[in-house]
Amino acid sequence: MRSERIRQRAAERKKRRREERRHALRELGAQKDAGTPRDLDSLPEPAGDDHGRIFTSRVPAGPLPADVEAWPIVRAYAPVKNVWETTGCGTAGVVRQQPDGRYASAFFVIELLGHGLWGAFGGKDETLAKVDEDFARLGDNFPLCEEGPVELAASFAWGARAFSDAEGYSFPQRDLDRFYGLMPQPAGSQRSWVEKLVGAGGLTPEGLVRVIRANPQPDDLPDGKEIVILTEMTFGIPDPDRALAAVQRASPEFEPEGVDGEAEVFTWTRPYPKSHWSPLSALGGRQILGSVRVTDRELVADAKTLSMAAVLVGKLHRMLGGELRLKESRWKGMQELLAQKKVDATGS
Repeated sequence: MRSERIRQRAAERKKRRREERRHALRELGAQKDAGTPRDLDSLPEPAGDDHGRIFTSRVPAGPLPADVEAWPIVRAYAPVKNVWETTGCGTAGVVRQQPDGRYASAFFVIELLGHGLWGAFGGKDETLAKVDEDFARLGDNFPLCEEGPVELAASFAWGARAFSDAEGYSFPQRDLDRFYGLMPQPAGSQRSWVEKLVGAGGLTPEGLVRVIRANPQPDDLPDGKEIVILTEMTFGIPDPDRALAAVQRASPEFEPEGVDGEAEVFTWTRPYPKSHWSPLSALGGRQILGSVRVTDRELVADAKTLSMAAVLVGKLHRMLGGELRLKESRWKGMQELLAQKKVDATGS
C-alpha cells in the first residue's frame, strides 16, 4: 500500500510539473510559430517515429555488408564550432567509397534540447556528385557542418546516440544500424561518449548544458514548436566593413533598422509559414525571428530559440566565409524570463 501511494504521489508531481510548464509557456508565449527550420519535404522518403524524429534513407533496409568497415572514408563532417557552441545543434556525417567505386553516406542531426539524436539521413550506391547535391540542398534546413576529422564526427554522432539512450529517447536498433554502420565507433563506453559530448571540458560549453538541463523540452509540445531560450551571441569580426556590407546585401532577410549608438541594427526575418495566424502573412509581411547588430569591433546576433539561433549563425557563417570568432554566448531560459517579466510588471 505504501509503495502504491509513493507511485501515485510521484505521478501527481509529474502531472503538476507538466501543467506548470504548460501554464508558463502560455504566459510567456514561449512556443515558436509552426514552421521548423528543418524542411522535411526536401528529404527523400521521410519517415517519423513516436518522438516526431526522423530517419530517411536510400540505404536498403536490413544490415549493411559485413565488410563495410573496410570501405575507405573519403569525407567526414562535424558541426561548425560556432553553431554547436551557441546552440547545441549540429550535423555530423561520413562518406565511404564502396568496392564498386560508388559512395555511401550517413548524416546525423543532433539537438541537445531535443534529447540528443534527432534523426539521420543518407544513401548508398550514389555518385559523389549526388552526395554533394543532397548535402548542398539540405544546407539551409539542418544545422551547418563542415569537413573535419572523422574522430570528431564520430564523437558527435555516437555521443548523440548515447545521450538519447541516457535520456530515454532511444531509436529502434534496426533504424540506427543502417546509418551507424558507416560511422566508426569511438573507443570507450557509452558513458564516456556522453561525457565527451556534454561533460565538463567536453564539446559543449557548460553554460549551454546548464540552460538546456534547466529548460527541458516538454514531451507533449506540438510538432513544429519549441520552448523559448533567448540566445544572444557576440562575435569578433576582423573586417567590420566587409561584415556590414554582407549583411546589407542580404535584404530583405536582414532588414536595416538604422543606427543605435555605435551599432548598425538589422532585423532578421522570413516569409510567414503557410497558414500562419498573423494577418500580416496575407499582406506579404515577414515574420521577425531575431536581430543582428554590427559595430566596428563585433557582431551581436540574437534569436528566440536554439534551433533558430543555429540557422542564424549558419547563415552568418556562410555570408562571412567563416570569419566569425565567437567571444561570448548568453542564454535566458523560461524561468529566468518569467522572473524578469514579474519584475518588469511590479517594478521591483
